[in-house]
Amino acid sequence: MTTTSAVNLENLAWQAFRERQISAAATQQIYRAMANPLSPREQRIAAVLRDAIENRYIQVVSL
Repeated sequence: MTTTSAVNLENLAWQAFRERQISAAATQQIYRAMANPLSPREQRIAAVLRDAIENRYIQVVSL
């Protein structure tokens, strides 16, 4: 992923935690990103988001 993608991933995280929900499309984007090589920072952001989604702290909604 590029630096721009890291910023996008971080923006998704902030929005998801602020609203306590995330779109299904954004969730797919996160899981696709995790399939690629990530920087340590990107790995941490993606892991926190994944855990929050899997533990239902953040609700996945379809728009």
